[in-house]
Amino acid sequence: MQQPLSDKPTSADECPDTYPDQPVVAPDSRHVVVRFNGQVVADSHRTLRVLQRGIPPSFYIPPEDVRVEWLVASDLTTWCPYKGDANHYDLVVGEATSANAAWCYPEPLEPYREIQYAIAFYANRVDACTVDGEEVTGDDSGGWITSEIVAGER
Repeated sequence: MQQPLSDKPTSADECPDTYPDQPVVAPDSRHVVVRFNGQVVADSHRTLRVLQRGIPPSFYIPPEDVRVEWLVASDLTTWCPYKGDANHYDLVVGEATSANAAWCYPEPLEPYREIQYAIAFYANRVDACTVDGEEVTGDDSGGWITSEIVAGER
């Protein structure tokens, strides 16, 4: 079983089905960029990946590396049994809006305090998300699929 806890994944076959049942937070120093409506919304080398069984990794970006003035609180809140209550945000850049494009945990449960206020984006609700220049895909799980992620048995 692969232990995906490194700062930078080195295997081309990282499978979310091998992640632990309880999510793990892993620092990631790769260059992460989020773009929407022709603007850079986030740009960081200080992200945290949350790895949870069966879901591609979510990248949490420090708020200092995000144009937070473009995030508008939405009415949506969700709950994770591990991390707690998440607030969701619409992304408004110029005349363009993406509903519920991002989320964060203002008061995460232990042991997830390190993701407090870090912002995660749905890759399928913005124009582009890249990791070290590679454009990622994503779905409504919030996970980002890069070339190192492979499908497994569900």
